[in-house]
Amino acid sequence: MSSSFRSNATVTLPGFAAFHWPRADRAGGGLTIFARRWLDCRPLRQPLHIGDGVDVQAVTIHLSNRRLTLYNIYRPTTADLQLDELFGLAASEFVLAAGDFNAHQPWLGSPRPSNTAGRALYSSFNDSGEVILLNDTSVPTHLRQGRLDLTFVSSHLAPTPAWSLHPTLTSDHFAILIDVDASLPPVPPLPLRFNMRCANWGQFTHAADSLLTEVNFHIPLDEHALLLSSLILQAAHSAIPVAKVHSRTYKDAWIYGPKVKELNRRLNAARKNFHRRPTQSNRLYLNSVAHHVNATKQRLRDEAWLSWCRSIGAQTPIGQMWRRARCLYNPRPPPMPTHANPHEEAERLATQFAARTSPAILPLPIRRELAQQTAMRLDLVTAACEEAAETDTPFILHELAEALRHRTDTSPGSDRVRYSMLSHLGPVGKRELLTLINASYQAGALPRSWKTAIITPIPKPGASSSMRPISLLSCISKVMEKLVLRRLQWQAGEFHSHLFAYQHQRSTTTCLLTLLHALRSCSGLVVFLDLVKAFELADPPTILETLTRKGVKGRLICWIHDFLTERAAKVRYQGHVSAAHAHTLGTPQGSCLCPFLFNSLIERLLDTCYGPRSHLLVYADDLALFLPKRRIHVTAPKALETLYHRCNSLGLKLNPAKTCYMSFGLQPFSQPLTINGAPIRHVTTHRYLGVYFDSRLTFTRHVAHVADRTKARPAIPRRRRIWRFPVCPPELLHCCHKISYRLLCALPPWFL
Repeated sequence: MSSSFRSNATVTLPGFAAFHWPRADRAGGGLTIFARRWLDCRPLRQPLHIGDGVDVQAVTIHLSNRRLTLYNIYRPTTADLQLDELFGLAASEFVLAAGDFNAHQPWLGSPRPSNTAGRALYSSFNDSGEVILLNDTSVPTHLRQGRLDLTFVSSHLAPTPAWSLHPTLTSDHFAILIDVDASLPPVPPLPLRFNMRCANWGQFTHAADSLLTEVNFHIPLDEHALLLSSLILQAAHSAIPVAKVHSRTYKDAWIYGPKVKELNRRLNAARKNFHRRPTQSNRLYLNSVAHHVNATKQRLRDEAWLSWCRSIGAQTPIGQMWRRARCLYNPRPPPMPTHANPHEEAERLATQFAARTSPAILPLPIRRELAQQTAMRLDLVTAACEEAAETDTPFILHELAEALRHRTDTSPGSDRVRYSMLSHLGPVGKRELLTLINASYQAGALPRSWKTAIITPIPKPGASSSMRPISLLSCISKVMEKLVLRRLQWQAGEFHSHLFAYQHQRSTTTCLLTLLHALRSCSGLVVFLDLVKAFELADPPTILETLTRKGVKGRLICWIHDFLTERAAKVRYQGHVSAAHAHTLGTPQGSCLCPFLFNSLIERLLDTCYGPRSHLLVYADDLALFLPKRRIHVTAPKALETLYHRCNSLGLKLNPAKTCYMSFGLQPFSQPLTINGAPIRHVTTHRYLGVYFDSRLTFTRHVAHVADRTKARPAIPRRRRIWRFPVCPPELLHCCHKISYRLLCALPPWFL
């Protein structure tokens, strides 16, 4: 459809994905296509040219045995129309083109005389022979009896499509319904999952110890890891039932348990008894049983609901709360979009994710500088590997028990071994697990299966064609990483005081307090810097050199060296797994060591002086450089140049397009600040670590933002009353607590 939406408008419709194409030569408006979210739809970035001034939007839908391309067309009255290329494409592909052509021609049944568009349309239609007009020319599509809205389809689709007017939806144009008989790709089978709630842990422990006792583990490291995982999985199959594979979410699934199962059994027995003997007494008995079952289920729903409400914390995302609330009255989730060629899509995504860790993404100056220093850094690491260290001693059972303590189940890696399985291993199982860990540590190498991740792509919100990689690693590998992390923290010592992320008793509030203290002390400017894919492009030799300079040596640095090199990943997409693709740079996503290793690298930026009384604050990949006002016109360009060269030497890439600076108590600069010749923006408000800063430190915008967010909190209890779910005092207390948390999270910066 053509629309009058503004170019920057965000249009949403529940259950639909919106695709908007703004008008090229006019302000505002454009074309919009709404598609069901369970359809695999991709917008075409460069649709066919249909004429100068004609707005064209194209969306591709992947079906089971073909690909259907939808063209949404709007021709202004002054634009030319050229349909030869589109109608020629319809001869080889499945095309459906619809829109407002503003064409008048007698063969269309138009009440007005022919115009230029009508004659061009008639000529292209007759020359093609591969396109069919679906319109009923006797039915007008406009209030003035015109036939302006036309629908053309490829002859391959005919006579399947059906054309009709919508009975109620209309404006000055009548809405059109087009039915196309098409089958979607089959839904991929759901993976088998263990039903951990019904696990018999005593039987699992006995089975695992029995299996592990009979096996001789004097084999190579890779085979050792695979054999241990397979035996643990074999014991799990004997003691843990596999959940039934289904895509349906039942009405009482969120309260289902032994009580609900028994209630359903009694109700079904009463129904069968009444069907066999439909007497009045059996009818009354069935009614009494049904009344008792419904009342008991309602009580269980209330108890489960209130229990969940009490579990809500101060930092529970409001989106998670709404998802849980909506599932009560709409339990069946929408079907997932299926791809026509999932294996090819898995390979494409694997190649795309691997390319994001390639050194080719880095600019040429950074690659040259890294190439000059890589040999020196690796020589330093090799020398440190040959030195003896206090951390070379093998791990003991006490360390393993500490690493397994308080570990909740997460999605497992390719071996399907979960944390709860490792925690419930018996003495024999934990001894064999510790033997494998010590064998890997003493060899300074990881099994190949531990270095290969399984990536599950998740669509980004609002962009179904863009995927976010979620990496799944082996739980056994992550347990060993936890053991190594303890020794690494002890050996490397404390980080810099201006490094705040992933550390005990340091948070965003600590970082904000430090920045606000500097701004209250004296006027100056703050440069908010952005790093391009900092975690994915972290250079392993630079990280290893940093750890070596911190005193890490021996088997510890040798094991970390192997941990960071020769890593690979596979993509699992709709039941298909791609081939393994090498990931050259970056710290492994989902790893326990990843935050510490990245902090070790980013701390190198804090070793450099950027000017007197200047402060560089680092929270993960968010950087804020404070520069005092004294000689700011001289110190600011020099500090940015120093930071730029320091980032280059560490393999970090600054993004000037997303970098900005804000002045506090200073006159505007006569010339903009630059990073390597690229100007950076001057802003008056900026959001840093969730808080909106303004140049006068009034935090007016942040107060308005917090007010908008807190208004949404009481909406859920109000909606629960509509759904007839109870709202208990503890729940209201939690709701008030969440609102107070929103108000107090940035309170120290406001009143510092």
